[in-house]
Amino acid sequence: MLAVYNLIFLFALLLSSPVLLYLAIVRGHSLKERLGFHNKEALISLGDRPRVWFHAASVGEVKVLAAFLPHFKSEFPDYKIVISTTTKTGKAQAKRLIPDADFLTYLPIDLYWCVQTALRSFNPQALVIVETELWPNLLGVAGKLRIRVFLINGRISAKSFPKYRKFKFFFASVLSEVDSFLMQTETDRERILKTGAPPGSVKVVGNTKFDYLSLKERLVDGDRRDGLSELLSGRQIVVAGSTRRGEEEVVLDAFRALRSNRKDSLLILAPRHLSRLKEVESLLNRGGWRFLRRRQLEKIKGNNSVDVILLDTMGELLIFYSLAEVAFVGGSLVPVGGHDPLEPAAFAVPVLFGPYMENASDSRALLLKSGGALEVKNGPELAESLIELLTDQAKRRDMGLSAQRVIEENSGTCSKIVRILKARLSAGSNR
Repeated sequence: MLAVYNLIFLFALLLSSPVLLYLAIVRGHSLKERLGFHNKEALISLGDRPRVWFHAASVGEVKVLAAFLPHFKSEFPDYKIVISTTTKTGKAQAKRLIPDADFLTYLPIDLYWCVQTALRSFNPQALVIVETELWPNLLGVAGKLRIRVFLINGRISAKSFPKYRKFKFFFASVLSEVDSFLMQTETDRERILKTGAPPGSVKVVGNTKFDYLSLKERLVDGDRRDGLSELLSGRQIVVAGSTRRGEEEVVLDAFRALRSNRKDSLLILAPRHLSRLKEVESLLNRGGWRFLRRRQLEKIKGNNSVDVILLDTMGELLIFYSLAEVAFVGGSLVPVGGHDPLEPAAFAVPVLFGPYMENASDSRALLLKSGGALEVKNGPELAESLIELLTDQAKRRDMGLSAQRVIEENSGTCSKIVRILKARLSAGSNR
């Protein structure tokens, strides 16, 4: 079956080669690294100390890794850290959040010789994959080279599970190369087992996202936050984060109702995809809103000169969550599965979301049970909740603290994972 996979993958690669060349030459996605090659001088700089290769696909996985690595380094101080990402934004985030990484690269294309070249070059004691990047050749070649493979903070979404399960006959042999699957929840454990993972290698240890979010001083740039806080002082900030098409209209209608009660309120509107900015701007213009893009904030003349700030930058949503009185998490009033409700909770901000939260069902349940979040079914309910929370300071404070306790009470997963890795690894020995 692996031979069939390689033929299909190679064919797809040939079809997409013009796009890949464009990304490599124009957009700065290193083709050399994607093919598994690295400068000898850079590899020599790793020295003779044992190495672990961590793979974090994109921004979210890099954040998980940023929380985990200090725990790992405390137990394995002599290990060199190699980090790969799949996306350019992920690599940039890794450079920012994990500046002490010994080597940063792109994950090679999942062709046998590309993966083998990279694995032989790095010669790691272990390959540690964050969340779920089950590349068949990567796992297969690691197994042949007797490199231990670990999946940490493992998860399989409701959307991807049917696809994995459909090809269980193929994934069962691939997953047998993984030493340990350290999953976030019982649901994730059941899904990876039904995908073909060996039962004895699967454990539920929790979600390292709680550990990451508990490090509030590392989440945001303090100087940038202070500057924004001063610029927006005197305003009651509502953040609508990661909104999708069909939600901005609902959010703006709810915010208009809030403005009739709270004239000092300010909406930070953050579309999930920046490619939709012009579309959202047209919506704001049609509604007669006074608004600026985030990059234009220096043009503010007085605190009440705008109603809405349209977030047009990457990596600043957490800063605005930290300044918010209330946060609405998007992707939840339309059927796309919802986005992460834990980020505002980390800053003791009450969380609102819609009924479509399949992608974050466990976080949703924890926040609702704690009293740190409210589920709203539609625009009128969103407006009602915003008005109530912006009017009732005591309720807003209590909800925010309840949300923050969810983060505090569920942290500690990183330490559990390190203990398991320590039991499975010893310096200088592969499996």
